[in-house]
Amino acid sequence: MLNPDRHIVLGTGALSPGDVAMAATASCKILASQEGMDRADRSRRALAWAVRADVPIYGVNRGVGMARQIRVNDYREFTALDDGERSLQFNRNLLLSHCRAIGEPVARMDVRAAMIVRLNTLLAGGSGIGAEALDLLLEMVNRGLSPIVPGTGSVGVGDLSSLSYVGAAMMGVGQIETEDGTILPAAEALSRAGLPLLHPIGRDAMAIMSSNALSAGQACLLVAAAKKVLAAANLTYALSLEALNGNVAPLLDVAAADRPFRHYAGILAQFRDMLEGSYLWRPSEERYLQDPLSFRTAPLMHAVCTESIDRLEQTLSVQINSIEDNPSIMACSPEDVSEQLRPYFGSGDEQLAGGAIPTAYFDPLPWVLDAQSMLVAFAHLSNASMQRANRLINPHFTKIDMLARQPTASAFGFSKIANVLQAQIAAALQPLSTQVQPSAGDIEDVGNHAPTGIRRAIEAMDNILRMLAVELVVADSLIRARRDDQPELPLGRGSEKLHQALRDLLSAAPDLRPGTAIDRIYDALKAGKLDNA
Repeated sequence: MLNPDRHIVLGTGALSPGDVAMAATASCKILASQEGMDRADRSRRALAWAVRADVPIYGVNRGVGMARQIRVNDYREFTALDDGERSLQFNRNLLLSHCRAIGEPVARMDVRAAMIVRLNTLLAGGSGIGAEALDLLLEMVNRGLSPIVPGTGSVGVGDLSSLSYVGAAMMGVGQIETEDGTILPAAEALSRAGLPLLHPIGRDAMAIMSSNALSAGQACLLVAAAKKVLAAANLTYALSLEALNGNVAPLLDVAAADRPFRHYAGILAQFRDMLEGSYLWRPSEERYLQDPLSFRTAPLMHAVCTESIDRLEQTLSVQINSIEDNPSIMACSPEDVSEQLRPYFGSGDEQLAGGAIPTAYFDPLPWVLDAQSMLVAFAHLSNASMQRANRLINPHFTKIDMLARQPTASAFGFSKIANVLQAQIAAALQPLSTQVQPSAGDIEDVGNHAPTGIRRAIEAMDNILRMLAVELVVADSLIRARRDDQPELPLGRGSEKLHQALRDLLSAAPDLRPGTAIDRIYDALKAGKLDNA
């Protein structure tokens, strides 16, 4: 949860996607709650009891993947080692052998988001991670040390081939990007920060990499991006309606009373508030009785987008606050070990029994599908934005001949840009979550491509923001044309601020190239410089 002093406390069960996004992109200290540390310690002690009793534990005393039935003690390379050396070498091998990702590195803030999410789920219990590994991961986040992680490798049922690079860096293998953007050999970066190299034992390797923290962290950033896009879309729609001289009847509160969809009333109220004082509330003989659907349906569309964000936040919040380990290291009092649980438990003491429960906690399908659904909703929003921009340059709808006012016909050229953007957005709608081939000896025969899908959704959100910038360029041109004819034409209190902000932005450094205006507005939207409107 976010504290007033910009600290985030993990392990409380209350971490939100917004907290993760803020901590990943801003300077913010990460703290571990005492209850979270206690849960981690309890799972660590439970793991020790289970190992002592030789309970079969995947990735601890048994191999992984196709070697899941093989005792680690039976590995030929380990026969001359004692228990401690054997555990160390096995964990080291697990981390390095899973470093199979390729391609361009993941962005620093994405890796930071992943580390924060994994820290939080480790503090939920169930991992058995060692104290040294947990402390080092926390210190790396607070020192701004982000391992370099190649971007292509995970199919979404555990980001092992990506997060293994975090574990490798903790051992001094690979590279780390520091807070100032310098990339150093991992061992050197840790040394400069005064941090020790990790010597992983027990379940450290699996605890670090057997997680969906990368895709979940990126999904938290996606939620933040979607909220930014929706806020920009609300402002853009209000200005476009005034550029059209549109009918405000679809904004009346009776619409929500007649059709009480979630968030509909709130969105309508926002639009009425932005347009308070606008000339649109006055009768006009030039105003059409009914506007194109891209204008009339926008409020409900924005309500649907709001609801889609809510759904993703809810399922993602479950993911980032829950145990996600396979197996889950279960700690409980001996009397709570039922007959069904007994085969997975070893011995214990009077207070604590330890077991290892094989799970499918690595499956993130609920929020992966919610992310896909949200992107579909926002693709509708983007298409409506493109259609509104095209209607605004048509004098049949606006009663203003922009071709006569702009001899270069610059406003008309924007439709090509919008078409390209919408095509790229549509390409991101392919439901990748069903396109998975078996791996790991046909054991892992389903998946969801969460990292790829989330990354494409983030790219699509960026394109939707650019689409809104296109619409704003066109709408702003129409508003200027209307005020050329009616200098005192009143705009709404929100749209007036937006119009003035756009005027200030575009007049600060005049540029005759029309595309520059789109880029400037996009940059301003992305940086939040138009939020005051």
